[in-house]
Amino acid sequence: MISKLKQFNGEYGCGYCKHPGKPIPKIKKDGTLGRDIRVFPLEFPLPEKRSHETTLREAIEAVNSSCSVYGVKGPSILHLLPGFNLISGMIPDYMHCVLIGVVHQFVNLWIESPNTAYYWKNPSKTDDILNKVKPPSDIRRIFRSLSQFFPLWKASEFRNFFLFYSPAVLKSVLPREYYNHWLLLVNAFRLLLKKSVTPTDVHTARLLIYKFVSQTAHLYGEQQLSYNVHILSHVVDSVEDWGAPWASSAFIYEDAGGKLKNMFHGTRFVARQMFSNFFRSRKLADFSVHFIPFVEDDVKDFYESLDGPINAAPTTSNVINMRPLGKCCNKNNLMVSELLAIERLVGQGDEQYELHCKTACRYDRLWVNGKVYCTKEYYSKTKRDNSLVTLKNKIGLFRVSQIIVYFPNCSCLMGGPPICKPYTDPSSKILMSDPHVKIVMIADEFKTLPVSSIHDNFSEINLTQFMRKLDMSITNAPVVAFWPTSVFNKCILIPVNDDEQIIIENKIRFKLDK
Repeated sequence: MISKLKQFNGEYGCGYCKHPGKPIPKIKKDGTLGRDIRVFPLEFPLPEKRSHETTLREAIEAVNSSCSVYGVKGPSILHLLPGFNLISGMIPDYMHCVLIGVVHQFVNLWIESPNTAYYWKNPSKTDDILNKVKPPSDIRRIFRSLSQFFPLWKASEFRNFFLFYSPAVLKSVLPREYYNHWLLLVNAFRLLLKKSVTPTDVHTARLLIYKFVSQTAHLYGEQQLSYNVHILSHVVDSVEDWGAPWASSAFIYEDAGGKLKNMFHGTRFVARQMFSNFFRSRKLADFSVHFIPFVEDDVKDFYESLDGPINAAPTTSNVINMRPLGKCCNKNNLMVSELLAIERLVGQGDEQYELHCKTACRYDRLWVNGKVYCTKEYYSKTKRDNSLVTLKNKIGLFRVSQIIVYFPNCSCLMGGPPICKPYTDPSSKILMSDPHVKIVMIADEFKTLPVSSIHDNFSEINLTQFMRKLDMSITNAPVVAFWPTSVFNKCILIPVNDDEQIIIENKIRFKLDK
């Protein structure tokens, strides 16, 4: 290829280290032996890493000897690029090698391997569970049936299953040893795909991946030590050089390539068609900044089906953009529980603090810096759930029940000027820049319990640390109030059975996050 290195199925075919690989005969489904394939068992000490300088020397030696040297076939044209490192500059793409590579490999193995300990006998039962899940709008694709559409899954669907769904549903599918093995990989990439990655996260992920690779041969056979499995450790190396995998993944380029393919029809004037449609889509992008982030989820999905790019209004770290969406669905007085919750929030523990106005305008949805939140009543009617959140300054799980605009400066109950009166007109429009207006979220606070711990002695972490389960014994959840800016992350609720609901917090950064 362009690097002038052997392909992954050749000896010394890894572009990042000098692992020679090992040819073994492929075992077919009927048990017969097929052609040789090359696998990459984990070696200790680890194979020597390639470098730009040694690769150049080996390329010169390959030309002089007319044969490859450690997989290097000759000088690459990329050697002519000033300052470009031929090894570290070729970043392994986690979308292809992990999601479409390793995740696809193992899910396919589970489904297509009868008479094995890890055989996934009935994927349709998992479909029944995941079809009930309502993901937040951050997760762009709704779950599609594993038993029907698995061959058609996109990379983003593999990502959703890998990071969010599989830890909850595979516990009842795979034997414990195989489930624990899978959690090693899940935890590694949940660490690497966070919005902020620390050196400790990178070190822990490396240990988890080494253990995952070393156990793969024991559990699934040496045949499963594919190049994609081998390259997992090099993804960690690239994180040290270039940052989190989401920063350099092919998601955004694949998305753009798909749009370009739809910008022409037929074979005449292709360039003209593409330019015309491209500039038309740019106008749609400008349109979407002002309107699309605030519309119903069904309208947003339809807009995306037209290949319309959904752009959030530009924000800065010092500016909070906030806007209730839709019309005020109810204008009435605050309930006693809501009034007390707001007084506790605004008064910051001062028991003497009181609101002197009970008028409230209620909304179903709220837009905050590109993120949409909704009430529990609204999500029950849609395919998305943007009401389940965690907070920055408070431990727990919260289900938003009300989004309320209230009037802190009004003292109409004390005989003061009725500042709230103009806003009670159904045709009035509330602006968040209005100093008389404040917006607050009211939520039910749920108690969560830890999932059974699975401690990994090699990395010294709990492999189920990112999962919680809902405490089903509590029926009357306390009511709390908080500012919209206090929301930390959205959560996904997975009803694995009638007695257990798993909560997974979305700490993952996606390609369209700002």
